[in-house]
Amino acid sequence: MEVRAENERLKVENRDLRRVFDLASDAFKQKEAEIQALKLEAEVLRRKLHDLLQRPFARNTDSEEEEDKSSDQADQKHEERERKKRGAPAGHRGATRKKPDQKPDRTVFVRPEQCPQCHSRNVSPCQDVEEHTQEDIVIVRPVTTRFLKQRGYCRDCGVEFFPRGKGERPNGYIGPVAVAVAGYLRYVVKMPFEAVRKILGGL
Repeated sequence: MEVRAENERLKVENRDLRRVFDLASDAFKQKEAEIQALKLEAEVLRRKLHDLLQRPFARNTDSEEEEDKSSDQADQKHEERERKKRGAPAGHRGATRKKPDQKPDRTVFVRPEQCPQCHSRNVSPCQDVEEHTQEDIVIVRPVTTRFLKQRGYCRDCGVEFFPRGKGERPNGYIGPVAVAVAGYLRYVVKMPFEAVRKILGGL
């Protein structure tokens, strides 16, 4: 009787383990398919990014150098005109950026502490509140990332390889965000190459 009971218990345990194994196998196959899809999408995006944004830091043609020189000359002439004449003409309608309509990222309550007229600090707060919303940019320092990549071995085709990290550009020392910003300033804003280099170098 004890042997039969032990045999039944083992059968039930084996059946439960088989069920757990099947569930784990299905979950593994699903995750593997998702990983392959993400890898394919990442490779497509990487190639597009490489094709579009690899050029900002390559200056190998005479035509681009001539373009930079002409851009620098145009900027100098524009600065000279700005120094000679500043401000809008009389009667000119002012123009400014419209008030931001999105939800503010932070709210600062400014308490009255000093009179702007006589600079006295004998100030009492009133009940009414004035609201003023403005937009600004946050200048962040460059982030240096070191990728320590462990070699992998494919058991299907026998290839040894080093994986690519998230946000890594293996053939360059400049990250994708810096390349994208430089490309925008250089080709969309039409900023000279030297100006782009100075901006990114001063961060």
